[in-house]
Amino acid sequence: MSSNFPRKLWLGLIAAGALLIINLSSGTAATKAVITYASFNERTAGVLLVAEDQGFFRKQDLDTKLIYMRTGSVAMSALASGESQFYIG
Repeated sequence: MSSNFPRKLWLGLIAAGALLIINLSSGTAATKAVITYASFNERTAGVLLVAEDQGFFRKQDLDTKLIYMRTGSVAMSALASGESQFYIG
């Protein structure tokens, strides 16, 4: 049993290396993020909308979805439940 350990170790390392190479060569998919905001003014919504319109999120490999919510408490609930990754308010 002790003579098989190095062989199993090498097979495991080779398999892990192959998976890493396949993962890296398959291309990176954009990271998805949902951003909620609760106020519609130039400080919060304006910055987000301009950033999305100018492609700043795409340049950083982010696939973002901006969602306006009527109240901050609803937006915070979405953040707490994991439906949203960021809250600007």
